[in-house]
Amino acid sequence: IALSTRDLNRAKFFGLSRQTINSAIQNLENDGIIYLSKGTGRNKIVHLTEKGKLFALKKIYPLFKIEY
Repeated sequence: IALSTRDLNRAKFFGLSRQTINSAIQNLENDGIIYLSKGTGRNKIVHLTEKGKLFALKKIYPLFKIEY
């Protein structure tokens, strides 16, 4: 997932500030759920770690199954 400044500005539409998004990303990185790499320009690419993939399978995937 690549996040740009424009993507962070879109988050305002949902009532989320840039600080909130950056804080959440930093917390997920500190918890070992994601890691960041450099994208093009000012973009960062967000990657799931193995721990993050397991978390997604256990916690997020079941929510998608309910919704779809």
